[in-house]
Amino acid sequence: MRWIGPVFVAAVFLASWLATFVGGRFGIGGWILITAVWPLVGLVMLFWFALVSTIRRRVTRTRGFSALLALPMVWPLAWAFGLGAVAYPASEALTRPSVAVRPPSDSPLRVVWGGSGLAHNRHASSPGQRWAYDLVVEPAVTGARSLADYGCFGTPVLAPIGGVVALASDGAPDLAIGETLADPAGLLGNHVVLKLETGTYLVIAHLKKGSVRVRTGDVVAESQVLGACGNSGNSSEPHIHLHHQRQNPNILQGDLNFGVNYVEGLPLTFRSLKGPERPRGGIEVLNNQVRLTGDTIRYDGPR
Repeated sequence: MRWIGPVFVAAVFLASWLATFVGGRFGIGGWILITAVWPLVGLVMLFWFALVSTIRRRVTRTRGFSALLALPMVWPLAWAFGLGAVAYPASEALTRPSVAVRPPSDSPLRVVWGGSGLAHNRHASSPGQRWAYDLVVEPAVTGARSLADYGCFGTPVLAPIGGVVALASDGAPDLAIGETLADPAGLLGNHVVLKLETGTYLVIAHLKKGSVRVRTGDVVAESQVLGACGNSGNSSEPHIHLHHQRQNPNILQGDLNFGVNYVEGLPLTFRSLKGPERPRGGIEVLNNQVRLTGDTIRYDGPR
């Protein structure tokens, strides 16, 4: 009877991990348990183990098993410190639908973050942005204080694919370099969300204040100007953010903010370009100098 509790907890913990490989709402629910709930349970189990073992001065097999089980439970707490973090395990091959889009600018774009692994894409740990991209026009990551010194700032942002505007937001200020976002509800800053023929949604974020040219309900064609690259929302310097998601942002408005709750990110690739269809990003720091190591892509389709 003493083993019923620990074995049940172990089974549910394992089921949480298995669900993440399935994807969908079950996968996201499992990921929330793994990252937000199980660490707390694990801490309680470790505290109880230490307390009871100290008082009784012996370790039973069931208590030892519970303590060992608690270690992988608290593992996600180390991710915040860059230790042992893993990407959300959903498989690109099994997650559908996938969409292919043109690059959102006619200028060459350097991929800051993109790809399936955390080494190349810091978004990969978020179920809502599993295959998201951050793109810049060089010069970038220079440390300059003026937004005008960044190649992306003010660059026209084009519709990567045709669709209907499900949401268009403007009016958020462009942050100064080094400034922290004051409103956590405005992570996307000025943005446009397109509903695609697949019934899914493409998010284009961090646009320049006052630049958004479309309104909710507009039908836009591929390559149509949506706005300009800015530094609004949760942005450290001017860049274009793209991600593909299943949920309608007008129904799950709170969920639109970078994969919180049950937003499911979907695969996103590029076409009509020079460069890889699934480009990877990356940043390297050497001697306090930041250098971009990601791929460069350039639109090579009809003008």
